[in-house]
Order: sequence, then C-alpha cells, then structure tokens
Amino acid sequence: VAQEQPEMLKHQQQLAADICIQTAEHHAKSHATAPLATQAYLEALSYDETSPKALLALADLHMVQGDQDQAKYHLQILLKHDPLNNDATVLMADISFRQREYDTATLHFQQLLEREPEHYDALSRLVDLLKRSGELEKVPEFLDQAKAACSRPDTE
Repeated sequence: VAQEQPEMLKHQQQLAADICIQTAEHHAKSHATAPLATQAYLEALSYDETSPKALLALADLHMVQGDQDQAKYHLQILLKHDPLNNDATVLMADISFRQREYDTATLHFQQLLEREPEHYDALSRLVDLLKRSGELEKVPEFLDQAKAACSRPDTE
C-alpha cells in the first residue's frame, strides 16, 4: 500500500490542478472576475507547477491585462519544460515584438518555422518582421520551406 500512495498523491494533485484550471477558465470569461481566474491558475500551479495549460492561460491573461513581463515570466517557465510548445513560442515572439525586440521575435518565429514550416500565422508574422527590419531577402527561404512541407500538392 505504501508504494501506491505516491502515485495516488500525484493523481490527486493532477485532479486538483484540473479543477483549478476549470474554475479559472470559468472566471476568465469575464473581465470582472479576471483576478479570480489568475488566482485559480496560480492555485493550479501549486499542484502542478509545470502545467502547460495553466502557464499558457496565465500568460494570455497577463497579456490581456497589459502585463507583458508577467506573461513572459510564465512563458519562460513553460518553454523551459516544453521547448516545442508552439503556442508559447508564438506568444513569446509577440511579446518580443511588442517590446520592440525585433531580433528576438524573429528568432522565435524562425525556430517555430524550422519545426513546423506550415505554421502560416508564424510565417505571416515573420514576413512582416523581416519587412520592417529591411531583410525581405530572407523571406523566400521560409516560403520555400513552407511549400516543400505543404501536405497538398500544387493544384494548377
């Protein structure tokens, strides 16, 4: 029985985190209860400190509230534990863009497109960044990668 308890504790902690996330999602629907959503997501993290769902949702909430530094903090934790999380990568690039860190934003989009060349939202935003920074000559490389990875053949 003693061997089952740590496993049961982990299951119970995950269940508690899931309940907190559901509560937070309910509160996040209204700006009036956004602080309660933040509190519930933080409580979820007290049970599962690397919960991708809670970390990403907290980052989104902080972005809506205009707190880019807190959003960035939660995204850094998420990306440390899940460096291939596309949603976190896009949001991190967005924060870098808003903070006028164009090289960092470009790097995030490039890393994402190396993993997933058909991520057209990232591709579009990267093209915009490269245009703003006067580096349009780099665009064809990413367009060619997207075309090569395209799951549908040309339909001429």
